Amino acid sequence: MPDSFPTYADWLSGHPDDVLVDLLWRLRAFHPSSLGSVSDVAALRRLDATGLAVLHALVVAGADHQPVELEDVTTNLTQLWDAAGTDPERRADTAAVRATTHTLASWGLVFGPGLSVSPQDPTTAPGAMKVPMHLPPLFSATTDLPWVLVDGYRCPIPTEDLPEVLNALPTRQRRLLDTLELSGGIGHSATLDDPERPLARMIAAGLLDRVDAQTARLSLRVSASISGRVVPLPGGDFSALESPVASSRPDARTDATAVARVVETARLVADVLQQIGNTPVRPLNAGGIGVREIARLSKALGLDAAVVSDTLVLCRHADLIAVGLPVPAPQDVIGNGNFWSLSERGATYLSAPLSRRWAMLVDGWRHSPHAPWSAQDDAGTDAHLLQESLDAAEAAALRGVVAASGQVITAEGLWRIRPSVAAVTSEAAVDNVRDECVILGLSADGEPSSAAVALAATVSDGDSDSADEDRLTAALADILPAPVGMLIIQADMTILAPGLLDGDTEAKLRAFADVESTGMASVWRVTRESMQRAVERGETAEGIEDFLAGMAPDVPQSLWYLIQDTFRTHRPETPVVGSTAASVLTAPDEKSMAAIMDTDAAEETGLRLLSPTVAASSVQLSLVVEALEDEGVTISIDGDTGTGRATAAPVFSTVPDPDRPATSFTQVADQLAGAVEGFRRTRQDEDDEAGHSGETTRVHEPRAIMAALRHAYDAGTSVEISYVDATGSAVHEWISVVTMSPVSIIGVTEAGGQSLHIQPHRVAWVGTPVEATDEP
Repeated sequence: MPDSFPTYADWLSGHPDDVLVDLLWRLRAFHPSSLGSVSDVAALRRLDATGLAVLHALVVAGADHQPVELEDVTTNLTQLWDAAGTDPERRADTAAVRATTHTLASWGLVFGPGLSVSPQDPTTAPGAMKVPMHLPPLFSATTDLPWVLVDGYRCPIPTEDLPEVLNALPTRQRRLLDTLELSGGIGHSATLDDPERPLARMIAAGLLDRVDAQTARLSLRVSASISGRVVPLPGGDFSALESPVASSRPDARTDATAVARVVETARLVADVLQQIGNTPVRPLNAGGIGVREIARLSKALGLDAAVVSDTLVLCRHADLIAVGLPVPAPQDVIGNGNFWSLSERGATYLSAPLSRRWAMLVDGWRHSPHAPWSAQDDAGTDAHLLQESLDAAEAAALRGVVAASGQVITAEGLWRIRPSVAAVTSEAAVDNVRDECVILGLSADGEPSSAAVALAATVSDGDSDSADEDRLTAALADILPAPVGMLIIQADMTILAPGLLDGDTEAKLRAFADVESTGMASVWRVTRESMQRAVERGETAEGIEDFLAGMAPDVPQSLWYLIQDTFRTHRPETPVVGSTAASVLTAPDEKSMAAIMDTDAAEETGLRLLSPTVAASSVQLSLVVEALEDEGVTISIDGDTGTGRATAAPVFSTVPDPDRPATSFTQVADQLAGAVEGFRRTRQDEDDEAGHSGETTRVHEPRAIMAALRHAYDAGTSVEISYVDATGSAVHEWISVVTMSPVSIIGVTEAGGQSLHIQPHRVAWVGTPVEATDEP
């Protein structure tokens, strides 16, 4: 190795502090020792299939102990793809491999004089390069991260045939495969060469991969099929990925279909939020929502139970509903009690324009860990809708990948984009998330919409918390058509909105008309009952007439008559005034209040007399009003400036937003800077350390490693050791060997005197001081 070639630590040290801080932030590594092991599993989880393949080829080429060139990488890649049986059309070309080396360097996984953590021109030659010493064990043939291996895709059986092939196996062979799946996928046997034995037969069939004379491993594709996870293509797919931001804009038909769907979704969400804000839902003991409550919501909303369930899940994704003690308290609460109710964020949603509503739904969805499909997959769990036990980090990771891709994700495509996520994702999860994308207007007719492209442009790769809801709102507003400024009113009392309505116009229409159909265009019907509802909610005849005159070129005479007749005849009889100080009713005299207290509604809502003309309840005002009006008592609201006769506009019960702490860069900036400072201080201490300032001789072969450790133990000298601990993190220490065996090495660190228990197969290399091993 040329003397000028930097060590990994030297290469990192050559970057400015802000670049190293950014690397740690992207990796979410906040500890002082982070920079010493940035190339551990956390970084590998960020890579696509091609990135892992190039890294695998670098390890095979020996880049951990000597610099290699791009030609060496492409040669080893070809050999790996040949072993895996990768289709030539699914292999990355030289340009893609070259660009990938720069991507790997940006994650601190490859280093060299021509590479940098900072962004570089992907077309430039990377020059000689190496990988950190602690990477090779992660790419061994018996790694516990099989998704990093190119040849793990080698099973040639078509994906659709795998279940049938597995089910047709003899009982003993299938039991062996199931056992291997549960025990890590690695098996040892002295009978691998015996064609009459089950293991040899399964190796011949492509179900097992042979590692050496006595070791076999379960094919990654077979393992995925057995466990119900998504199965990659035979041989894998390593072709270049197209950036969704750089691709052409989706066609107008796709966008129109997507927008129409999200308009309907946003309306359903608003309806459910209003209902649950008016009448909070009591949770089950485990926290979810039971079938009976869903049926009640379905009846109240006039919707199918499945639609209500799906909409509630969307509300949960975006934190528009939450569990807590509602204020004001719902009707059936005496004392304390938690309910599913409208969150403060949900209340914001109800007052927001469509573009903001869309952004809130999409941005909340992409972070959500809720996996409702788990209740269907796992018969052993008795989980219900919205139950917290259905939350899983894998679900949030999958949605994050879909959001960043700007594509319609398939099971096989997920392996191409993010193998680490595909390795823990079920087929049901992919299907459900794809359906969610349709509901949210991110795709239509199997194609991504402009909303999906806008979301991908907003999400920074490697920074799952960087989406700016304001930016996303602005981008989605550009996709939505402009609201219409006119209505078409027909003689049969129907009102046609020929396009999208803005929030104020829709709210005004909803006050005196019933919606009959929604979408890009909507149809509303005015009836005497809907107009009476407008009277009861404080609307005025003049206000409705001015609204219609300003929006419609022609208003039928019959509608004018209906408005005037309803407002003239539908008048209050008992002017009872309510205010929202925990639902207080004030009557003009004792007789009026006595009539109210004599109703069943008074008992149901817990009304109690404070004085002969004042009563109060712990139940929210809108529910008190509704119960009394069902018995013919008319209530007006304190502060109403209308006709003097109106019921309350809904006074929603709300709960605080869920506590979902998300780390921002600002919060940890000082911590990251401290980690970089600690790394530089450690590097300086190492340079100044007299005991280990000389050169070392490093060995990498297992036998040589054990021999060097044995020599250090016998001579009582220290050794430099690099290994991967049980969490997958790389560790680099100077140790004194206390004892050792073929299965365990026990040592004490020189720096802190800590005891270490190391498994030999996790050791990447051992370095001994030159003067300690020189012969006279």
